[in-house]
Amino acid sequence: MTLAAHVTADLKEAAALVERLDPADWADTTDQEQLADMLDAVDRLVAGAETHRRALQEQLAERMPDGIVVYNGLPYERVDSTSRTGWDSDSLSRAVRRWIRYDPRTGEAVTDPDEICDRAFRVLDVAKGRTKVLRSEVGLDLDEYCTTSHRTTVRIHRGGR
Repeated sequence: MTLAAHVTADLKEAAALVERLDPADWADTTDQEQLADMLDAVDRLVAGAETHRRALQEQLAERMPDGIVVYNGLPYERVDSTSRTGWDSDSLSRAVRRWIRYDPRTGEAVTDPDEICDRAFRVLDVAKGRTKVLRSEVGLDLDEYCTTSHRTTVRIHRGGR
């Protein structure tokens, strides 16, 4: 069965499910098993739709040019993303501490307490999951400290989203 056939079948199933799942109909339902069954059905449907969505995004991203392209009045943009997992936190921490304590241009120890604090504050965003500063300020190649996977997908620009 082709992807288009899978998507079509799932959309028909979704339409039938939406027709059956009127919140007014189950607002007074006390049958927990029935509610659990409906929730399970919706969860499976959403998971299937997300699988199809990702596959469609990847196929469109492979076929469309870089930049923003308008299809049926909606702007679509090809987007490259990187996922980093499996961090080597010890090595990364040593590299950041070395950058805080030693000037990377001269190799000399930084002795001014204010400069040490300033350098430390610049990398605090890392604790919040923001790693751009490690590339731009510290000059680290983050791919040396983690497992990296790249993905190209498509983003639809809808008004307000």
